Amino acid sequence: MFGVFISILHDYKLPVSQPILATLIPSMILGLLLVFLTNTAYERFWEGRKIWGSMVNTISNLVRQVWVSVDENFLED
Repeated sequence: MFGVFISILHDYKLPVSQPILATLIPSMILGLLLVFLTNTAYERFWEGRKIWGSMVNTISNLVRQVWVSVDENFLED
């Protein structure tokens, strides 16, 4: 729809140009915003990854301790 509007303006010889700074500044702001959001998301992912790894190690150690500490009962036929 926007393209049709621009085409009509161009056909009637009306100016449809846009200053270069009008798109440069919002693009820079959007780029910085995306960088900060990406860094924040990566930090959250890495923190979760560290917690998950710690949890896996702790559970493995707990299972090993239980396995070593508990006596086995053999059923005799």
